[in-house]
Amino acid sequence: MLTQSYMLQETYVGSNEPTEYVLTNQKLVTKSKKLKLDSLVSTAKDVFLPQGYPDSVSADYLTYQIWDTAQAFCSSLTSALASRAVLTGYGVGDQGASVAAATLAWLLRDGCGMVGRILFAWLYGTALDWDCKRYRLLADVLNDLAILIQLLCPLAGPPGSPAVVAVLCIASVTLALVTVCGGATRAAFTMHQARQHNMADVSAKDASQETLVNLVGLVVNLTFVPLITGPVAVPVFIIFTSGHIFGNWCAVRSVAMETLNPSRLHLVVVSFVASGGRACSGVAEVNQSEPLLRSCAAPLRLGCPLSAPAAALPADRLVDGLRQQRHRRLAVFTGASSYYAVLAEDATSADQLLAVFQCELIHLARTRPKLFDAVGGCSELRAGDAAAAATAERLMPDFLGALSKAGWSTEPLLLGAGQHRLTWSNEATEYVLTQQKLLIKGKKRKFDGFVSTAKDVFLPQGYPDSVSADYLTYQMWDTAQAFCSSVTGALAGRAVLTGYGVGDQGASVAAATLAWLLRDGCGMVGRILFAWLYGTALDWDCKRYRLLADVLNDLAILMQLLCPLAGPPGSPTVAAVLCVASVLLSLVGVCGGATRAALTMHQARRHNMADVSAKDSSQETLVNLFALLFNLAFVPLITGGAAVLAYLLFTFGHLYFNWRAVRSVAMETLNPSRLHLVVVSFVASGGRACSGVAEVNQSEPLLRSCAAPLRLGCPLSAPAAALPADRLVDGLRQQRHRRLAVFTGASSYYVVLAEDATSADQLLAVFQCELIHLARTRPKLFDAVGGCSELRAGDAAAAATAERLMPDFLGALSKAGWSTEPLLLGAGQHRLVWSKSA
Repeated sequence: MLTQSYMLQETYVGSNEPTEYVLTNQKLVTKSKKLKLDSLVSTAKDVFLPQGYPDSVSADYLTYQIWDTAQAFCSSLTSALASRAVLTGYGVGDQGASVAAATLAWLLRDGCGMVGRILFAWLYGTALDWDCKRYRLLADVLNDLAILIQLLCPLAGPPGSPAVVAVLCIASVTLALVTVCGGATRAAFTMHQARQHNMADVSAKDASQETLVNLVGLVVNLTFVPLITGPVAVPVFIIFTSGHIFGNWCAVRSVAMETLNPSRLHLVVVSFVASGGRACSGVAEVNQSEPLLRSCAAPLRLGCPLSAPAAALPADRLVDGLRQQRHRRLAVFTGASSYYAVLAEDATSADQLLAVFQCELIHLARTRPKLFDAVGGCSELRAGDAAAAATAERLMPDFLGALSKAGWSTEPLLLGAGQHRLTWSNEATEYVLTQQKLLIKGKKRKFDGFVSTAKDVFLPQGYPDSVSADYLTYQMWDTAQAFCSSVTGALAGRAVLTGYGVGDQGASVAAATLAWLLRDGCGMVGRILFAWLYGTALDWDCKRYRLLADVLNDLAILMQLLCPLAGPPGSPTVAAVLCVASVLLSLVGVCGGATRAALTMHQARRHNMADVSAKDSSQETLVNLFALLFNLAFVPLITGGAAVLAYLLFTFGHLYFNWRAVRSVAMETLNPSRLHLVVVSFVASGGRACSGVAEVNQSEPLLRSCAAPLRLGCPLSAPAAALPADRLVDGLRQQRHRRLAVFTGASSYYVVLAEDATSADQLLAVFQCELIHLARTRPKLFDAVGGCSELRAGDAAAAATAERLMPDFLGALSKAGWSTEPLLLGAGQHRLVWSKSA
């Protein structure tokens, strides 16, 4: 009999206080419990910070979020001032105001915003990825400008007048740009912050933090906004607008991205040349020096069409340049004030980096030649493109080494490359290269045609290669549901305006503003609680929560439709209904926004999340624009019982189209349900193969999980509470050599992970639990593969069987097209550490 005892420590990622256990011969004794999970500080971390903080996020996360919440507070105060002005513009408290006219103004305002959203995403969508800092600042400036325009609304004329409608439309266009610009750059920032494939969790907790500060702002608004009238509103707006812009500037400045965009690459090349080719500046230093209002990079068109340098250079020079650089996968041309990099069809990201590096060297040799005193090569860089190419290729290995030492990442490269590629052929295609000139034979690409322009406006750059294979199908169903949602939203909009008192002489602007603020406050509390309870699940179960967001959205619209029936405008019952609807919509905001981040990450295949997000916004905006025309024509006619019938019809369509959209998504990553289905197919095949990505995604349940009831990465106290003490002790001793310990309960499975457990260990643990669960519930599946009796004999025997089958399982996963990185298995953050014998 063993008499030795062991000390175990259980850590919770993000906490410095472990729970200590003493493992004796027949029992596990809790020595001290330093983890105070119920304390205020620990609970606050769970509510407002991503699971696994600080290891699960970037090093600059906390600094950025502090400044970001500070600017959100200022924005909340200025928005409250604007909301009162907007309500006045719609006619709240004005007996002469018409509900129909206010609804029409609302729809026209939305229509103008939609057009602005589409145009901005078309013109600047791709730049939102590689210049996200500048456009993030732009979004904040535009937001303050929109609030200023709204504040001026009452001065434009009587409520509902054309002048007021025009002002509201201008504000709507500005806010539309904020939505595209801010939302898309937020996706890029979240991708930078999320270090454990936890984008949805980071996004949800970001919403919680901003909501908390908005809640504080709401209290301030309720106390002071009614007192801020007349001329006093102007200095208040200026003070908090200044705070808002300053907070945003500090937030963006605090972000230290390891990826290279044009400006950061320029600064790195400058430091490399100045050091004599020995080193380059680090990530923090360059990010602190990066200009936020303009680009400091060389004026370069990367991946441009051949017609660009052809229009800027003499024909003989262009021909010579093409001939001299034909052996490369790129051709660089130096113009009078710009640089052109034409890329070959098989050009890689390394070729793009070389092209930009060469252009930056040439630009520095022309503008700052003294920098080259130590590294040399200035005369060659100014001698011509061919000589410059040789110099760039000579320095490139040292530059790559310096980049690596300084902590820079060259994947992904965010250099803003265009999509034009050149293919050399023995047959004349688009261009004919003769001795001294380049002739355009025929333009097969009709970039000015309607279809091509529509692709540029509504599809991500590089489509279809830049997105997942299921992109188009998903977006078609998604735009269909957006149409239905827009119609039901318009029906609800009229009811909400009635509830606020539009057209009611007895309604008060102050009361309507108070109701607005209370509604927002309830929504904020709901948003925080939902992100706390379900934030991490939004990553690994994004399909289900995407559907939940749509159901909640329709339920919120139903509540808004019932608003006029609840009582007179501004009454407590109406305010209560609006508050309930606001809570539901806040859950939609967190749930839909976070799962959208996860789906966008799946769709973006060229590190182009901001572009995919912006174009998704454009597509939804287009269908909403069509829905707007429908709303203008038919919504005023839909009253009484017809409104109920219309709501039911379009709500059914909204839910059905969303179901089809989510069902069309084929994710190659493994979550609990997909892994369960894959294991079932693997066992049924005799351990030879498993189902493919498309088949499993079509079978995956969307309303519930089909996986084994498992707690992965749970605290040791979980199996200790469910199992006899001697069985727990035996299990720990038998599995001590592993980086995991699996315990089988009566109806659940528990996996305790060691501190050094990897994602491969997590996959093995879940694989083992799924095998045990199938052996207990569907034993006939094992007729071909064997091992059923061992899996039911105990955790140690089951572990041996799982480890025996694991290599074949991994091979089957690879053949079927599954990716095991990242693993989205919903692992908890508790980790166990074995200590020396006590």
